[in-house]
Amino acid sequence: MLLLFLAIVAAVMLIAAAITFTVCAAIPSLRRFAITAPAGALVIAPVLLVVGAQIANFNQHFFLSQNEGPFRFFPFWALELTALVLSIALACVVGLVCRAVLEYIPPFLNATFGLQPLLLLQTVLFIGALASAIVDFSFFAALVHGFAGQLLQVLLFGVVGVLSTGICIHALFQLRDPQRYSPQPLPQWIKRILFGKTPQQEA
Repeated sequence: MLLLFLAIVAAVMLIAAAITFTVCAAIPSLRRFAITAPAGALVIAPVLLVVGAQIANFNQHFFLSQNEGPFRFFPFWALELTALVLSIALACVVGLVCRAVLEYIPPFLNATFGLQPLLLLQTVLFIGALASAIVDFSFFAALVHGFAGQLLQVLLFGVVGVLSTGICIHALFQLRDPQRYSPQPLPQWIKRILFGKTPQQEA
């Protein structure tokens, strides 16, 4: 049972990350988030799965506190809302870490090993786009198979699956010019906290 639960959680995380990448890649103004947003989706997805399961199995206990345990004085909805808020905050931190890695690691690799500055971005974009294409295709193919015999649902999931897979494949063809997928630099106030002075101030 535990392995089944972990498998479901892992599947939900992958699907959430793939769909997030697809949506960001499909909208030009969001392409800078196509790499960092899926990392945040991996963090939020398990909490959303638990909250969604509670809502699907809605009953009066959702508003009641537990009978025992360290959180027995708090209702379930308050605990889950707290977990959701904390997961969103953690997802934001993960996004900032990704932005920092893609901002500071490439110059280091270039100076130390002579690697091209865009190599890390191209690698991450390649892995993200390829994995998202596979997950999107598999997910919507499973939905089409699950709704076999219902023409409207089959057509809907089939069209969405083809479009989402096509968007991810299109992102693969942007590897020669990946700057549009490059995340924005860290905010200046974070740079001041981490380094004391920003590169502009040092110049």
